[in-house]
Amino acid sequence: MSEELFGEAVAEIASKYLEKFQINSVKELFDGLIRLNPSFKETVLNAKDPKEVESIFKEITGILNADAGTGTISIDNALITAIQTAVFDHDQGTVTISNTKISAPKLITGGNSNATGETIIEDSTLESRGTKITGKGYKIKMTGGARIEQN
Repeated sequence: MSEELFGEAVAEIASKYLEKFQINSVKELFDGLIRLNPSFKETVLNAKDPKEVESIFKEITGILNADAGTGTISIDNALITAIQTAVFDHDQGTVTISNTKISAPKLITGGNSNATGETIIEDSTLESRGTKITGKGYKIKMTGGARIEQN
C-alpha cells in the first residue's frame, strides 16, 4: 500500500473519531507507533468497525513518543512516566537526558535505523518492567542507529 493511501486511511480514521485534533498531528502519532511496531500499519488499515478502531486508540493512548527531528530535546531534573511505552528518538538531532527518572513498561532511547543524531544520558534512572539503569557519575552516548530497548 502506498504512503498516500496509508495517509488517507489515517485521515479517515482521524476525521471520524478525533474531530478535535488536526489530521497531521494524528498522522504523526500513528507514524510514531508504526516505527515502534511496523505490523501496526496493517492493523490500522484493516480496521472495519468502531470496536476495532477503539482498540487502536487504546493502544496509542499510553505511548509517549519524543522525536528530536533535526532539533534538540533536553530533559533535566524531571520525572516522566508512560503507561505503555516511552520513546526518545534523536533522529537527526540531539536528545539529552540528565538527572531524570523515566519509567515505562517498555522504554526506548537512542536512534531509529536511519538516525544520524545522538542521545546522551547521564546521572539518570531509566526503568522498564524488567530492567533498570541507574547511578551517579555515569554517561551513556549513542549515535546513529544505536539504541537501548528496555522491556
